[in-house]
Amino acid sequence: MKMKKFIIILFLVISCVTLLIIGCNHKENKQSVENKTEVYQAEVTLRPSETIKTEELTENKENTNKESKNNNTYNKNINLSSDDILMLKKISVAEAGSESVESMALVMLVVLNRTYSEDFPDSVYEVIHQHKQFTPVLNGTYEKTHPNEKSEQAMKLVLSGWDESQGALYFETCEGSSWHSRTLDLLFEKDGIRFYTH
Repeated sequence: MKMKKFIIILFLVISCVTLLIIGCNHKENKQSVENKTEVYQAEVTLRPSETIKTEELTENKENTNKESKNNNTYNKNINLSSDDILMLKKISVAEAGSESVESMALVMLVVLNRTYSEDFPDSVYEVIHQHKQFTPVLNGTYEKTHPNEKSEQAMKLVLSGWDESQGALYFETCEGSSWHSRTLDLLFEKDGIRFYTH
């Protein structure tokens, strides 16, 4: 009889302990799942906002760079090296050496306008040497050209802030129909040279 009571008590104790252990494990598992759910929800909540912030920062940076580049024009804050000045003089002589000082200055301004345009390279050298852009560079005339008195005057005109280019990005000396006249917007003509933009 005593043995039977002992076995029953022992069984009850073991059952209680087992239930306690199962209950604790279940509670821990539930808490772990809840923690994981919270982490997942936090990630789901945070990631989109982080992405938006990153995109906004990137977009703002691009806009700032673009605005800075467009506003920092040569006639407001010109910063040319001696090599830049030499190249501008040479291209003005090669392209418009037989024309007026103003026409030569306009050629220089087209080059400078391009350096501040998103559609062209950023330096005087790269603009002048961009593939198939300036005929004197293509045919070798540019390399043999030397600055003259008129190019000096044209350079002084540009450095003084003079700008009647109207933002021109292209020019040509040919007459009649051409790729320029069919594709671009004509701004004005000076000394037989037509100046265009997009």
